[in-house]
Amino acid sequence: MKRSRSHKKALYGVLFVLALLLIAVAVRAYVTTYNSEREDEDDLYAESYEAAGFAGAEAAYQGLPEASPVAGSVKVPIIIYHSVRPYIPNEDALQDAYDVTPELLESELAYLKNNGYTAISLDQLELLASGATTTPSKPVVLTFDDGWRNQYKYAFPLLKKYGDTATFYIYTNPIVHNLPHYLTWDMVREMDASGMTIASHTLTHPYLSKLTPEELRKEIQGSKILIEENLGKPVKHFASPFGYTNAEIQGIVKDAGYETARTTYKGIYHSKDDLLKLTGILAGDSLSGFVKSLGN
Repeated sequence: MKRSRSHKKALYGVLFVLALLLIAVAVRAYVTTYNSEREDEDDLYAESYEAAGFAGAEAAYQGLPEASPVAGSVKVPIIIYHSVRPYIPNEDALQDAYDVTPELLESELAYLKNNGYTAISLDQLELLASGATTTPSKPVVLTFDDGWRNQYKYAFPLLKKYGDTATFYIYTNPIVHNLPHYLTWDMVREMDASGMTIASHTLTHPYLSKLTPEELRKEIQGSKILIEENLGKPVKHFASPFGYTNAEIQGIVKDAGYETARTTYKGIYHSKDDLLKLTGILAGDSLSGFVKSLGN
């Protein structure tokens, strides 16, 4: 009798363990399917392999005092977007800080259209800063960092809907390796053919102050060459990952053949002497904040 009870307990134990394993497999399968279905929604900026360590730098730079406009400066707000995707409940502060919803983006594009603003390219900004042209009267530059696939899914159609142009700063390593959540070369070429500016954001999105001069040249020149090979045209514009710059970086950027370089330092005025350290405004989570960033 005691032996029978012992065998039953052992059997129940085995069955219990098997049940737990089956539950674990089922949950894993559900989560995998769920994440696959939400792949385009969950392209969070925080998934960038270094974002957790350095993303706060961008917000910190935005808190620095703005430089006073120099003589001959032009007022051209440069808006800096990252991820564009539907709202996800219970996201953390880092995720929320670097995304906007498609609905908010559309309200901002509608505001620009209804209030006399014109979205211009960085080529046009160069002309304005050099004094070669004075039009349009209320220019703004729209930029999207990192090359998230949700920018293609949500932002690109809205830009076409409102007749706007924008600059997409892409870093190339995720595209080369066909990583999920990032653009493909076909998407990049389609946006380029539709009038968007494709610009460089390095090879691997490192924090540039941590690199040697040789590593800087590889990141800054290498991405330019790779994008040009895939687009068949010159790439003239660059943005520093996390927005940092210094004289050394600007020198390497210039030597590589770029004409502009954008930081995440705060400011809306630009001159011909500051094209390699352009300032901008990080996109926020409200239309009122967007309107304020235009300098109204």
